[in-house]
Amino acid sequence: MGSEPRPGAQLLARYREAARGYQDTEPEVRRSAAHLLDAAQARRTGRLERERATREADERRRVEAAEAARADRLDHLARNAEQTWGTVGDLIAQKNSTAYDRAFALLDDLRAVHARTGDITAFEERAGQLCEAHRGKPALMRHFDKIGIPHPRERPAR
Repeated sequence: MGSEPRPGAQLLARYREAARGYQDTEPEVRRSAAHLLDAAQARRTGRLERERATREADERRRVEAAEAARADRLDHLARNAEQTWGTVGDLIAQKNSTAYDRAFALLDDLRAVHARTGDITAFEERAGQLCEAHRGKPALMRHFDKIGIPHPRERPAR
C-alpha cells in the first residue's frame, strides 16, 4: 500500500495551475432577493395572463360551437315544424314534469324558428291552442308561464 503512486496531490496541483488562467467571459452578476422576487412575480403574472387568454379562447370556441349547434337544430326544426309540434303534443300527453321540460325546450326552439321567419303570430296561435287544450293541468300551466305564454283566460279577446 505504501508503494502505490498517489496522483491526488499532483492532480490537484495541475488543476489549480490550469484554473489560474481561466476567467469567466461574463462577470458574475449578483441579484438581490427583491430582484429575484420581482422576476418570479413577472413570470407568474405572464403565466396567469396566458392561462386566462387560453380559457377565454376556449370559452369563445365553446360558445360559438353551441351557437352553431343551435342554428343547425333550428334549421332542422324549421324543415320539420309540423312533426315537432306533434312531438310537443305527445310529450305534453305524458303528463310528467320531465316530458313537460322537453316539450317546452322544443317550444322555445319553435318560437325561435318562427321569430327567424318573422311569423311569431303563428307560434303564439299554435301555442295558445295547446294551452287552451290543456288548461286543466296546473303543472303544465306553470311551464307555459315560464316561457311567457299567457293562459287562455288571460289572453286578450279578439
